[in-house]
Amino acid sequence: MKNPAERTLDFTKKCKIGAEREKILLIKTTDLFVVTKYLKENKDTAYQKACRKAIYDGLGKIVRFPSIPKKK
Repeated sequence: MKNPAERTLDFTKKCKIGAEREKILLIKTTDLFVVTKYLKENKDTAYQKACRKAIYDGLGKIVRFPSIPKKK
């Protein structure tokens, strides 16, 4: 078990090829955790919408969520 920041492999090549072929969404657990934590603590409908778009646009790839907005 490695610290998530120290990991180099996210998904295997076979996994990525299969996801692309079948249009399956891939989400890194660490990315999902950060997004979920932010949305649980903040009612930000614009960011929710941006995340849904990233998921929709990410079919067959690894999802790239938008950056967490800076707190004012």
